[in-house]
Amino acid sequence: MRYSLGATQAPHASYRNGGSAVTARQYFLRQTARVPYGQRIAPAIAGLGPNEMRPVWLDSAGEIFSVRSPENNNGYNTLDWTPFAAWDEGTRQVISGGLRIMRKLKVYSDLTGDWREEAFPAAIGRLTGPGHWYSGTVSDGAGNVYVHLAGVHRYTPATGAWFALPSHVTTNGGSGSSLVWVPSLFSGAGGLIKYGGDARRWLIYNPVTNTWPSYTDRRPCGQHSILAYHPTHDPVLMVGGTGTETVAALVTPGTGAFTLVAAAPASIAMDTSDWMVPHPDGCWLLRSGAAVDRDGLIGDSLDDIESRQLLANESLSGREWVFSMMLPFADAEPVALRLVRGRRQPGQGKPPLVIHLHTRNRDLGEIWLQTRISEQTDVDMVMWAEREDVAQRAQAMATNLEQELDSAGLNMTRLQIIHGQGPQAPMTYAPPDTGSLVDVQT
Repeated sequence: MRYSLGATQAPHASYRNGGSAVTARQYFLRQTARVPYGQRIAPAIAGLGPNEMRPVWLDSAGEIFSVRSPENNNGYNTLDWTPFAAWDEGTRQVISGGLRIMRKLKVYSDLTGDWREEAFPAAIGRLTGPGHWYSGTVSDGAGNVYVHLAGVHRYTPATGAWFALPSHVTTNGGSGSSLVWVPSLFSGAGGLIKYGGDARRWLIYNPVTNTWPSYTDRRPCGQHSILAYHPTHDPVLMVGGTGTETVAALVTPGTGAFTLVAAAPASIAMDTSDWMVPHPDGCWLLRSGAAVDRDGLIGDSLDDIESRQLLANESLSGREWVFSMMLPFADAEPVALRLVRGRRQPGQGKPPLVIHLHTRNRDLGEIWLQTRISEQTDVDMVMWAEREDVAQRAQAMATNLEQELDSAGLNMTRLQIIHGQGPQAPMTYAPPDTGSLVDVQT
């Protein structure tokens, strides 16, 4: 693993540096590259059958997909708000730009099966301000990848060369812009479309003359909309965006003229789970995480509540109960929750309430938490974190948690933080012969 030492100077105390001038300058170590683990493709496809899917790359070490704030060392996932990546046929690589506090360029090799971080030239740099990436990585099919940073840059993967495109009329909200390459522009030479901003501006770039010869404003979709070109059609399909989440239109690339089409059946925008790709049958495939996945998770949760109530009465007559559920979230991974209270033994007080929690978080990795509450106010907690840096950060914040609990009238009797995997099955229970169901409809 290779590391680089960097420093940042905040100009004044703010919420981003802890509200204190003392923390305005902080040094930090951040992983910036990883050593590839060699060939992965061959073993992944050996004996692979029809319709079979196998993982090629599961390792998240080296923080390829995340960055760390230079001011508080918080981790941020650069895959958020990045619905598009670029495929370079010559080097057989998938290239994805990202921005979340820091700029980052992630590259996947289809020859080795490895991800790595690629360096930006010094003129671009990595340090920037708060914000998301919002797409902006597209290939021209001829060995070049266009990357939307503060402006637009052209990157050649085969040589590692970077070229800054000339400035264009501002889109007033460039971070919400989308890029799409249109091979039919300029008599088949191809050209780049950049769309976004409060002006809803359709900008056209000619790579032969290295100019932005024309633009037009007030197209139908707001910033953060998603654009896709289909090789069997000339118009570009534009869908969604901020304030126009279901609006859809076909746009003529060379002029920006548009025709509204039927509204999308669900909300579409540049968030963590929406994307659009052309399909060989002549249509476009769209995915909306706002509707299908969320409804599915809620339905699964209700089914889970119904079925697991049989365990909730291990039994009521024995005064022991277990309650398990899956809590879905629209903007985060689901959380598995289990509440357990044992039988009260003769001559003893009420047994403690034990809460088991498990989740896989994009920024924090996999986390387990076991909380035991006894005597109504005594709290005993054990946390497991797969990532060492997360365990260290949790340990550093232990005092703050104790103070928060104290302000709520609770007493922290123990807090143990463990770097490693948590219990896969914290407690085992056998289903009762008879049980009760909770009516989840009322």
